[in-house]
Amino acid sequence: MRTNLKLLTIGLVLVTAAVAGCSSTTALPAGAIEDAVVGLALAETSSASPTSSSSSSAGPTSSPDPVVSPTATPTEAPASPVASPTDSPVDSVLLGDNYQPNNDVCEPDLVYGCGDIGASGVGTVFYASKASFKCGDGMASSCNYLEVAPNGWNGTLVDCINVCGGSPDSTSDEGSAYLGYLYCTGSGDTKIIPNASGNVIGSGFTNTSAMLTMCNSGDAAEQVRGYTGGGQMDWSLPSSDELNALYFYTGRDAIGGFDSGRGYWSSSQIDKVNAWKQYFGNGSQRQTEKTVGLNVRAVRAF
Repeated sequence: MRTNLKLLTIGLVLVTAAVAGCSSTTALPAGAIEDAVVGLALAETSSASPTSSSSSSAGPTSSPDPVVSPTATPTEAPASPVASPTDSPVDSVLLGDNYQPNNDVCEPDLVYGCGDIGASGVGTVFYASKASFKCGDGMASSCNYLEVAPNGWNGTLVDCINVCGGSPDSTSDEGSAYLGYLYCTGSGDTKIIPNASGNVIGSGFTNTSAMLTMCNSGDAAEQVRGYTGGGQMDWSLPSSDELNALYFYTGRDAIGGFDSGRGYWSSSQIDKVNAWKQYFGNGSQRQTEKTVGLNVRAVRAF
């Protein structure tokens, strides 16, 4: 209370001095009087409400109250791709999923267009680019197209585990025993396979050739390279970008046989024990151990 009276007295003295000395050269400036009155009011408020002193003493320059500082609400968390309710449970998003952008290319006015039968005479073109890309052995050739083998390319059709695009709802991509095919067994399942880590369009052939040097008979690389549709000997396991282009190809259901539940092997190795696979249910790519059985589909560049 003494503090309040003292401050009030000082304030009244300042105001009185200002009024009395308005014609004097020593009179307080108007701003000083205002500051004194404001300071008095703040001091009075502070004294009257000691519990709020920590927030009011900071004045107009205090930082935003932490309670109202911009923070994302639970519904504003950074969006991450989430599998739609129609996706198989195996498609649920897990840490480490890699959602690729649409890299489907189907440019017009080329000798072959998407949906055409390719140069092999049996496959369907799903990627057509006016800009050539490197391809073939050692990426030493130039190509403009990718074609994919037809459903039934490697044997007997079996019912799809989930849903396959097109009709009938069956596929040969997972083998007659429904076990799929392993990326690699042998020395390549626990070691880096040199020259098998390409991801870009056109690298599937080089990856597959490298896999053959360290993987056992019956694994994914031998399955696709053993296919000789149209008399061609360069069918390969698609790289991760090639497989992604096939996923996004709008005419994929017309080709048929792509199971939306079980993933598909790409030829793109990640490390000693993992390679990229892609789900055709939601488009996610995920690293998976090389000894897991998955679907495969042969493609070729030309």
